[in-house]
Amino acid sequence: MGMHYFKPQYDPDFNCPGFSDFFNIIQDFDNEKIQRLIANLAQTMSRLMVSKEGQEIYSKLEDDQNTFFKKSYEMALKSHGFPHDENSCITLYIFLGRFQQKQENYKLFQELTKDVHFIKNNMVLQYGNQLINQNQNILKDSNFKSQQNCEVYNLEKGTKTSIKDILIKNKGPTMLVVLIYISEAHTDDLWPIGKTFQINNKNVNCKSYNSLEERKQRAQEFKNLTNCPYEIYYDDENNNYNKLFQAWPDKSYFVQSDGLIIQTSKIYKAVHLEDCNDILLNYMNQIEQEQIRQIQQNEDKNNQNQQDQASIN
Repeated sequence: MGMHYFKPQYDPDFNCPGFSDFFNIIQDFDNEKIQRLIANLAQTMSRLMVSKEGQEIYSKLEDDQNTFFKKSYEMALKSHGFPHDENSCITLYIFLGRFQQKQENYKLFQELTKDVHFIKNNMVLQYGNQLINQNQNILKDSNFKSQQNCEVYNLEKGTKTSIKDILIKNKGPTMLVVLIYISEAHTDDLWPIGKTFQINNKNVNCKSYNSLEERKQRAQEFKNLTNCPYEIYYDDENNNYNKLFQAWPDKSYFVQSDGLIIQTSKIYKAVHLEDCNDILLNYMNQIEQEQIRQIQQNEDKNNQNQQDQASIN
């Protein structure tokens, strides 16, 4: 049967030359045309994912949900006549996440997606591995360098440190992995304020933490629960980091050695700790391979010196 039954449903009255152009109106979540369009895309995604063809794709991907979601974004956008490039897929991911987490604020979207399986079952939206691929330059924020003087607090030392200093101190040969903990002290966020979520099978109440002491305690609790191996920082009382980077709580951020952070500005930059662990493992493997290479070079150099000395004698 193929995928041909997903008919293009592009709305000609919605004047948007490219789906990623929604970045220009990212705050206009209340627009009913946007809610209706995202709901239509969600319906298409759901039909694709639960169809026989969709499940065959899922099986071929060896149950890789990240990549399966990414392919579903691409197929839905394509079937609606939209570009399905990286930025377009990320934009769809953002809007779906916003509407899914705060359905009570978007009644039209809620009504139109009541039968969409991943919304009805409150599945965690995911994005493909491209988000954590260090070769994907399009996820870099060109404004980040001008914002590096933003200061956050170091959990262990309790001192205020600029993002720039963090990058300089931790700069590595390929990629730096830093966990920046930003406690939720704002309401305009995808995170379910006041609700309970789980870390390592332990319930944690997620609420607004407005004082530095509360944020420090919450960051320490997060570190204790997760045995997080990375440096942890938390935002100041003015929420400067959040204002610049739209932070999520309890999430990991990747900073490349050129000083640019992955997934910032108008795209949410949160990824799961497991992904951070995967990148850290790859990063450490690179360092180990570099050390082995250096040792081999030194041994080769010593051997050559010994041979040269022997020939002289």
